[in-house]
Amino acid sequence: MDPFNSYLTFSLKVTGGPTDIVTLGQGGALNVIKSVVVTSRSGTEVSRVDSVNLFHAKTLRFTRSQDWYQSEGSVIGYEDSKNHGYPFTLDSQGNSPVMKFVIPLEYISPVFNPENSQYLPPFLASGMRVEIGLENGNTAFRTSGSGSGSLSYQILDPSIQTDLVKMSDKVDSVMTARAHKSGLELVFSEWDTFSTVSSSQKNTIDINKTASKADKLIVCSRQSANVSNPSVDSMESEPFAYNEFQSRVGSVYHPQTPITEYREGFQNALYTMKSMRKNQKDYPFASMETYEKHDGTKGGFAILGTNLNRSSLIDSQCVPLNNSHSLSVNVGFTSASSRQIDCFLIYKKIVKVFTNNCIVFE
Repeated sequence: MDPFNSYLTFSLKVTGGPTDIVTLGQGGALNVIKSVVVTSRSGTEVSRVDSVNLFHAKTLRFTRSQDWYQSEGSVIGYEDSKNHGYPFTLDSQGNSPVMKFVIPLEYISPVFNPENSQYLPPFLASGMRVEIGLENGNTAFRTSGSGSGSLSYQILDPSIQTDLVKMSDKVDSVMTARAHKSGLELVFSEWDTFSTVSSSQKNTIDINKTASKADKLIVCSRQSANVSNPSVDSMESEPFAYNEFQSRVGSVYHPQTPITEYREGFQNALYTMKSMRKNQKDYPFASMETYEKHDGTKGGFAILGTNLNRSSLIDSQCVPLNNSHSLSVNVGFTSASSRQIDCFLIYKKIVKVFTNNCIVFE
């Protein structure tokens, strides 16, 4: 199975206040996907990720160009080049037209985005189960009118279209023999989500995760009042309000001195996300202006990032995390306000695929 040419397709119908205009926000159709769990036919949990919508709303702006948003991104629902996704105009009964969207599988789950553009072996693809948890309507959508103050939606005709590749008999025989004896190795970058709500100006967040290859840490903050609020874009970061950011692994600090200013924060975010860009020559969509602030029509892309690689030359030189070598992050704000702080720890995951089962290493 070629995961990069396979996709999820479904239609959306939105219900809200009569004659309201509802948009998908800066996350496009990915806004409706909250969590994804992938299991093999033997029942082994291969991948589990949460906050899929928020993760992509924050990272794609730093890994995809404006041309991507106007081409491949348009089928995902990125209609407005500034900030908002496809708009739905509701009729006098509060119902929208049905609109179909297409999401490549690489954005659904990390298992469909393996390193070195690998195919998924038949022993994993056959009988695979993909479980998708949906986001509530008030978080996934934004309404421009007063309406009823509540939004809901229906998913219609969901299906997964897969691109299958037929190997030659000789290659198939060698692959089967290797899978039976030592297993076929699949490597991809997964993330764990750590969220906390805080009203303090200074915050220390402990990332309680054991991983042999921790790669990156991404942090974003949103005003608590904006989360699940249908009148605003729930995926929108608050304007750059940080006066301190620094993470620590064991006794080593990343970066060496705290980040206190938005220009340095923007540069650090670009550096952190650079290795996730497929074409290093493409400049990302996010700009320093949209990073620093937002005005309700554009912006809201502020994130803080830490590259945990021990080498800037070799991306695979990640750091191990365990009880004696733990990760924590210090986040300071210019003012005290109730906000939700979301941390995404990206780490390498290895799946050994055998003919009858899978073994997962983190």
